[in-house]
Amino acid sequence: MWFTSPQIGYVSLLLSILASTTSFWTERDMCNAVFSTVEEAVSQSTQWMRLAMDVVDYSRYKHLESIEDIQAMIIIIFVTANIVGITSQARHMVSTAISVGRELSLHRIDHPYNSNLDVPSPSSARAEICRRVWWYLVATDWQISQISGPQKGTYSIDPRHMMTNKPCNSNDEDIVDGMVGVGQPLTNPTSMSYCLQRIRLGEFCREITDCAPFGMSDPGSPDYEHTKQIDGKICEFAKSLPSFFSLAHSSNELPETDPRNSAGIIIQRYILNFLLHAQRCRLHLPYLSLASNDHAYDYSRKACLEAARMVIRTERQLSLETIPFVPARLRLSGLLHCVCVAIIVLLIDFCGGDNQREKDLTEILEAFLILEKAKVEFPLAGRLLETFKIALRRHGASGSAVGEHTTTQSTSQNPENSLGLVCSSTAPTSMVYPTGRNIDDFPMDPTLPTLDELWQVFDDNVDSGTVDWNSIFADSDTGFLSM
Repeated sequence: MWFTSPQIGYVSLLLSILASTTSFWTERDMCNAVFSTVEEAVSQSTQWMRLAMDVVDYSRYKHLESIEDIQAMIIIIFVTANIVGITSQARHMVSTAISVGRELSLHRIDHPYNSNLDVPSPSSARAEICRRVWWYLVATDWQISQISGPQKGTYSIDPRHMMTNKPCNSNDEDIVDGMVGVGQPLTNPTSMSYCLQRIRLGEFCREITDCAPFGMSDPGSPDYEHTKQIDGKICEFAKSLPSFFSLAHSSNELPETDPRNSAGIIIQRYILNFLLHAQRCRLHLPYLSLASNDHAYDYSRKACLEAARMVIRTERQLSLETIPFVPARLRLSGLLHCVCVAIIVLLIDFCGGDNQREKDLTEILEAFLILEKAKVEFPLAGRLLETFKIALRRHGASGSAVGEHTTTQSTSQNPENSLGLVCSSTAPTSMVYPTGRNIDDFPMDPTLPTLDELWQVFDDNVDSGTVDWNSIFADSDTGFLSM
């Protein structure tokens, strides 16, 4: 019997899928007798990932690059971000994927003069797949420009140097050769709905980068009025989102046949909410610490707190969903990054100004519970939690700041306050926390950084000194790209 050797790109793609599948194996998956324990499945993920990377390297060495290799790299980047964070190796893979994409002319799929290039017909299924892959890389590249690290403030894909249309809003089964008019209105939910909104968010990141001259560290640069204009655009973006991305209704309140109730749309809905509100936090973080002394920055304080509270509310509502994604969600470093950004906002506001002891700790402590649950499967969450707790203690927080009988109802349980993406809504001032629990119940590690040191991660004006944030915080920061 004769066997046909598979294309090398198919092999790398298959291996990357295996790496992703095993990395998110949960108890729910143990009904399939593939692995003896969840730990065994998860431990295999890194092995599949290494094999996939080896095959990708071999493909490049033999000049056999393909669209499947890029898809494999995208999946590997996703898995890497959720295991060890975005390391230098992962950033290198992003650059490699972009370089291979250009070699395959993915940046000019819809260029009028492609006759001398090996480019698929614009109406073919492969051309649409190429558009999806290319624009995923574009959005990732632009998001990286807003991530802490050596690449902050830079991106490698100039929109003037490509001619590839954005992918259409269509389901996978609609993508066929010779397709015409398969794109649906953005108000219709499809498998591409989230990706198209992710592209829009990437465009905001690029605009923020473009308006901040490289090398400028003054928090007044970009111009503060321009920052408020960008915030206004983000709010307009939020209000213009399709209704199926709104968190105004819990999924269990919707009919089973409602498109908003499909597992795919539910996941897209929550991830988009996390990303949008976390990005809004990041936009205003440079001005948050200034607001306690200068009322000119009150707008940023209000926006930052509003967005941070929405992140926490989003996580609470997601935890109540009944889809398979929920048990594995806390393995997503990108989701935890959003939560950490929200906690930092709440901490900076709590510790800034006077009379910290009179402020309400309950919403901070509720956010701590998210990291407490996550640390079992994501050790970095535990390390960050210890950092946040010692920050509170060093800035005067004590058990007396939280009453013995917390009766405040969670805003996620109040339909009037669970409005999802509403940038001008009144955010809650406190959230429910288990009775009798307070900051004194948590053991403190005095060797961890202070809040002042933690803030330096987001404040380019302050020298970070000797704090090793590459190992303590950067993994979570760059995990933002994993969603």
